[in-house]
Parts: sequence; C-alpha cells; structure tokens
Amino acid sequence: MEIEDRPGLLARIATLIGDAGGNILEVSHNRMMSDVTAKSANLGLVVEARDAEHALEIRLCLESAGFRR
Repeated sequence: MEIEDRPGLLARIATLIGDAGGNILEVSHNRMMSDVTAKSANLGLVVEARDAEHALEIRLCLESAGFRR
C-alpha cells in the first residue's frame, strides 16, 4: 500500500493491527520506489492472523482507518 511518509504513521498502522489481534511478521518500507509520489512510501506487511476471517477483520480495520491497498 502507498502511505504518506511522515513520523508516527507506521506506528499508527502497527497499533491498529495489534489492537485487532494481528501479529506483524515482516515490514517493507520503501521511499525510493519510482511509482510512488514525493513524500510517500510503499509499505508491505506480512501479518499473522488466526484464520481467513480474522485476516479480513484486520484488513477492514485498516481500511476503516483510511488505509487502502
């Protein structure tokens, strides 16, 4: 997903995932991608969930907070 590259935003995303019961296994944060705008970053996450339903709940939590794929 593309996110703004500003202080605290990655922590906010991690908190949302943790509050939803997800476990972050891997983070990829890249500002140097040619397909993202200035002051943006490409964020990739590997998140552990209990099952497919829980994974969907986590995704919906992020989307309701304004984070889209």
